Amino acid sequence: MVCLKLSLGVISDSINALFLPKTSVPNIIILSKENFLILLSLRSGTTIAILKKSTEEVKKILKIEINKSFRSKTILIAAGFDNGLIQIWKMNILKSSIVCVILKGHIFPINALKFDFHRQNFFSACKSGNLVFWDLKKKIGIFKIKKAHQGKINILCLTRKVVGKLKFLLSFGEDNYIRFWDLKTGFCLKTLTSPFNKILNIEFFWKENSLIFFNDVGTLAFYGIKKFFSFYLLKKISTTFGFKNSNLFLNKNQSFLFVFGKNNFVDIFILKKKSPSFQAKSHKIKNPTKKPKLFLKKFTHFFVSKIKGIDVWENKFGKNNFLIVHYFSNFIDLYKIQKKKNSKKKHKILLIQIFRTKIESNPSDVRELIWFSNDFFIVSLYGLAKKIYVWFLNSQKCSQIIPIFSSGICMNLSGKNQIILGNKKGSIELFNLETGILVLSKSKAHIGPIWAIDLLKNFFKVISGGADGMLKIWDYELNEIKISKYLYLRDQILSLKIFFNKNLIIISSLTSKILFFLLDSLQFSFSLQGHSLPIMSMDLHCDLSLIATGSADNFLKIWDLKNKLIRKSLNYHGSAITAVIFQKSTGNIFSASRCGKICFWSKNNYKLLSELKNYHLGPIWTLKISSNGNFLASGSQDKKLIIWKINEENFEENFLKPQKNNEDQSDFIKNLPQQKKIKKKLDFFESFESFFFRKTFEKKKQIKFSDENLNILNFFAKIEDKEWEIFLETKKTKIVFFFLNLVFKKIKSDQRLDLFYFLEKFIYFLKLAEKKKIASLDVVYFKKIKRDIKKFLFGIKEKLVKNLNLMNLVKKKLVKKKSDLPDSN
Repeated sequence: MVCLKLSLGVISDSINALFLPKTSVPNIIILSKENFLILLSLRSGTTIAILKKSTEEVKKILKIEINKSFRSKTILIAAGFDNGLIQIWKMNILKSSIVCVILKGHIFPINALKFDFHRQNFFSACKSGNLVFWDLKKKIGIFKIKKAHQGKINILCLTRKVVGKLKFLLSFGEDNYIRFWDLKTGFCLKTLTSPFNKILNIEFFWKENSLIFFNDVGTLAFYGIKKFFSFYLLKKISTTFGFKNSNLFLNKNQSFLFVFGKNNFVDIFILKKKSPSFQAKSHKIKNPTKKPKLFLKKFTHFFVSKIKGIDVWENKFGKNNFLIVHYFSNFIDLYKIQKKKNSKKKHKILLIQIFRTKIESNPSDVRELIWFSNDFFIVSLYGLAKKIYVWFLNSQKCSQIIPIFSSGICMNLSGKNQIILGNKKGSIELFNLETGILVLSKSKAHIGPIWAIDLLKNFFKVISGGADGMLKIWDYELNEIKISKYLYLRDQILSLKIFFNKNLIIISSLTSKILFFLLDSLQFSFSLQGHSLPIMSMDLHCDLSLIATGSADNFLKIWDLKNKLIRKSLNYHGSAITAVIFQKSTGNIFSASRCGKICFWSKNNYKLLSELKNYHLGPIWTLKISSNGNFLASGSQDKKLIIWKINEENFEENFLKPQKNNEDQSDFIKNLPQQKKIKKKLDFFESFESFFFRKTFEKKKQIKFSDENLNILNFFAKIEDKEWEIFLETKKTKIVFFFLNLVFKKIKSDQRLDLFYFLEKFIYFLKLAEKKKIASLDVVYFKKIKRDIKKFLFGIKEKLVKNLNLMNLVKKKLVKKKSDLPDSN
């Protein structure tokens, strides 16, 4: 019902941008946004696709691994999360299809991932030292090796002893041991102690059948592999890096080796074998047929900023290498790697800059959001960073950055292209969004922070409330802002709303009361009390005369202004509710809490329609709905700005989400025959609705359960005639018709059932619906099931006629044969 549309200005702090392989041009990159991935175009900066989580359990991405093999058409992208889950997206660029697979085999955070493109296997390691072998075809685990290392496993690498297929998996852990594992049996074949105190990375160099070790001192060591996993040193070379955060990167063609750290330069090595003739001339070796040695040439390139990470793109033939450099300042540079020889036949590497772009990121926590210009733009206020960003949603780029003089707290739209805000120092400022110029400013409007601000757009009046307990009404013109009226309250004003139709100002303060004052005279009208702690957020629905309030006591309350009573009190969040808003078109309610959870409530019965968890990792400060009511924007303390798509009302909205304390569906079916006397008609209908919702909900998630058909048919068979009348009186026949259609499909698919017994119940209900003239409410469903039954009966009739004809033919043939037989006399 509510799904993630896009995320603005959110980038992972630990994972750098990576190329999408197997593309014709190096234009698409993969960006990690904490708990989901996006495919971004480098040239235009637009989002091509969002690879989001398909379960609510996953939280934060810690590791990404991409299968860059050209042997298959599909692209495999694996993401390891901090709760042990692994998600693999299978992408087919030609068919434009994306399939997601979830692998559950770990409990602790994922530390290392590795693809084996020859066998279509996958390997994962976690913080506790467990190692799992996966079969990607069957989507199951092959082996799980508990405590493969003492402590977390940092590195996984595929190796081989002799030139041929990959046969062994290398793992290195915190215990400083190197272990070799057989891919077929999962047994440990060899355990070696590390030649260094701490290894940062290990790569397999298949051209020389050797391992490349990179340690924390900045030394590169090449070790050749002999039989029985014995090693010999080929070459040792020192780099300019000696830090814990340094890393090693080897491109797929293994022609370049990159060493980089958290600074502004990269060491690039050319990997090549010396020819025997060259060795004989230069080193005067008598035996020129000796095996060629490894040739390394080092080049150091300096960049403009500190490097977050790098990646290399190359085509199928290993040519046209491109380098992407991702900086901590969120700039991305695209370089073309050229290898040349000078007049002395010495190799030289040139990096030619092709393109430079910036990935816009949120500088601090998102305090307030505003939709404007027909929902094409959204304005975000960053309090700690003292900035305002204007985002253009079509391109998902920041079109304007407006610096402000103090930490902004609240903001509202004034006119078509102006915003008015209140800041931490108590000043009111008016900005032009197109030019970014400060139009008006009123310093020291309040003593202390301004927590809430609202305005009467037609009358050029601003109402503000702050920590000083003052409620002030301002008149603003072209050149200045003047105070018109003010009212002193003892407690801080946390939020306020103007109910212009009733001439009221609604205020919530630290007293946990809702206060109502007359707009023209500021006289006290009445108050509402129901919360035990201060009200942190509030929203007003003028058409329905309803107020929704969220408090620090974890309660969401809906108030009826006509009767001045609480209509509903909800306690579901488990933490302080920080943002509340009505969907103006439908009257449904969104609420957000300090734990980062968003809930979507129905306006009719105030039951939970949807729940969004683990997207925000901190308190949500603001919720805003677009003018057309189709999108929701949320901003939180974790520097995330997320746009949600609110789907239109569909058939699923008729089903209520079952509560946690509901009985099990099997118990409900067993107790169904005992429910002969129904005191309340709605109770039985709600239980029916709850049962049916579970079936459709499980079907949507594609969970296979064995006794689904039996449960549904048992439920249908035990419904009595009186209970059908109850369903018709509830006037929710759409659900019943849909349920009958589902049962009818299951009856047709199972030939062992007594068809005529079930058809009697169908025909009885259809006649009853026609008799009470209720079928006209849902003509489409009624006609559909009637048409299906007629087709089914017509098919049975045709089969019976064919069988009768066959029987007659058989009888005639038997009679002829008897007449042809000679008489026994």
